[in-house]
Amino acid sequence: SVILPAVTLFCLIHLMRRIGLGIVEAYKNRNPYQVCQRDIAYVVSYGSYVELVVQGKRFRKEVSMEEMERMLEERMFFRVHRKYLVNLFWVETYENGTVLLAGQEIPVARRKKKEFERAYVEFDLKYRDR
Repeated sequence: SVILPAVTLFCLIHLMRRIGLGIVEAYKNRNPYQVCQRDIAYVVSYGSYVELVVQGKRFRKEVSMEEMERMLEERMFFRVHRKYLVNLFWVETYENGTVLLAGQEIPVARRKKKEFERAYVEFDLKYRDR
C-alpha cells in the first residue's frame, strides 16, 4: 500500500469532491453553447429532446432523457420522475415528495422516493461544497 503525505491526501479528497465539471453542448435560439454540468439545475424531457435549465434560462438538446442521463455525472444528477432529472447540488428543499430547486417545484415519483432520499443524503455528505 502507498502512504500519501497529509497535504497530498487532502488535495486528493478535495479533487474527488469536485464533480460536475464536464461540459454539455446545448442550443438556445439555434446558437450553440457550452454548459458546465454543475450549472444545470434540472433537465426536463419532451420526448425526442430535453431542455436544460441553467440560471433561469432554457437550453435545448436533441437527445432522449435516457441519453442525457448517460451524459451527465451520475453522482450529481438523479432521475426523480420520468420527465425530470435534477442536479442534487441545486436542491433547496425536499418535503412531501416534492423537490424545490431554482424556484421550481418538481415532483418525485412515489417509487423513487426512498432511492432519492438515499442519493441526496449521500451527495450531501460526500460532495456538497462546504
